[in-house]
Amino acid sequence: MKNYYAILDIAKTATQKEIRSAYIRKAKLYHPDVNSTPNAAARFKEVQEAYNTLYDREKRQAYDASHAFGSASSAAGSRTASYPGAGGRGSRYHPHHDTSSSFEDQFRAEAEQLRRQWHEMETDKLRRGAEKFKTTFTSDGFPGGVRFIHFFSFTSPYKLRFIFYLLRKIAPLIILPLSFLFFCASEVMSNIARKNAKIHIVYDSYGRAYTYDVHGRRCRLPEFDRRQ
Repeated sequence: MKNYYAILDIAKTATQKEIRSAYIRKAKLYHPDVNSTPNAAARFKEVQEAYNTLYDREKRQAYDASHAFGSASSAAGSRTASYPGAGGRGSRYHPHHDTSSSFEDQFRAEAEQLRRQWHEMETDKLRRGAEKFKTTFTSDGFPGGVRFIHFFSFTSPYKLRFIFYLLRKIAPLIILPLSFLFFCASEVMSNIARKNAKIHIVYDSYGRAYTYDVHGRRCRLPEFDRRQ
């Protein structure tokens, strides 16, 4: 039988608060999202199983009662012998140690907390790198670069991705209406300019009237011819 106290590295007289603290510490150490070693998943399952058993009062009493049937020597030696065998024999789950739905919810919350802490670690790493780069820019005398790094050092990369994604999605919705409005405004202004423009009439030696359009082409105006 596995020694759950040894797996969580706690004493048999540990309180629920100590059990929970030990579980969080071990989960952070062996969670597959932060530990890529081959046996991390198996050890994380053992930690989860130990916490599920010891944190529940009734399951803990049943475990202590069944564990008390062993000899004193085997009980003393199980603290060091049971934990390394995570992937070997005896890794079968006991029928009394099945994970309940309430524990599943609690595990999801703990996993989400680990993901948030991982994200904070990555963000802090980027911030430290940006601060180092900003110091380099300051020493070299590039004040413009300092403002640029200052903006990105306190902006999460996930927020930047979301901003760029949002701009890419809404750009067509903004550009097309603005282009249409600009075209309509230019047409209106052109019509107003044509109405307000004064016609400049010139005559040739025969008294025929001409004018020039906006492109500089000469146009005949027979109605303004000078009658002789």
